[in-house]
Amino acid sequence: MRPTISVLTRAASVLLGGTLAVVASAQQPNKLEYDSTPAYQEHNTTPPAQAAR
Repeated sequence: MRPTISVLTRAASVLLGGTLAVVASAQQPNKLEYDSTPAYQEHNTTPPAQAAR
């Protein structure tokens, strides 16, 4: 009976640890929401007269 209790205890610990990890990661704010500006500015280098051809 001892090995069965040990296996169940280990499985419960793994599930609890996984649950806590998911909850902890959900608590962290998404940093992309606060910094919505792109890392670089994209510029159109082709003048409109050449692009129309």
